[in-house]
Amino acid sequence: MFDIVSQAATDVASTNATTQQALEVCQREAGRTALTVHGFTPNEAVEDDLGWSSFKMKEEVAKLAYERSLSSLTDSRWAWDTDEMGHPNLLAIGAGKSDIAEEVFYDNSRGSGLLCEARSGVFRMWTLRARFTAELDTTCPLCQDAEDTIRYIVLECTCLQAVVPGAQDSNT
Repeated sequence: MFDIVSQAATDVASTNATTQQALEVCQREAGRTALTVHGFTPNEAVEDDLGWSSFKMKEEVAKLAYERSLSSLTDSRWAWDTDEMGHPNLLAIGAGKSDIAEEVFYDNSRGSGLLCEARSGVFRMWTLRARFTAELDTTCPLCQDAEDTIRYIVLECTCLQAVVPGAQDSNT
């Protein structure tokens, strides 16, 4: 478990060496200007007098804080609700997963665009349209059982069928 947390914390945010070096130079130049010192003043003196740290140090501190926050999570925070895991749509998504790793979510297909909209909260549902249209019926158009929300469609609607990868072409 700790190895997974450690790897996740390491992968949070990284900048390449060239970008880091450019940021360091700009920060030190601004510091020298603020202190009105010359260019031969040691970098450490500028950083120390202003109470600054290098970008690498800031990145490491942020990674450590993230790792600590993940390590402090209880096991129940890592697990999904058993009710949610039993939903057919989520079973199809999780069927091909064997470990915690990066997934390519978007592949320029119709389903990929819908996933992007749902993940960003702008999925074109009746509840979204009702914000701009008065008295619009916001019940689920598939089952007419509940309000049409992203959570309902993905986790609760029983009228949806899981899509098996490869069963249809990628444009549907």
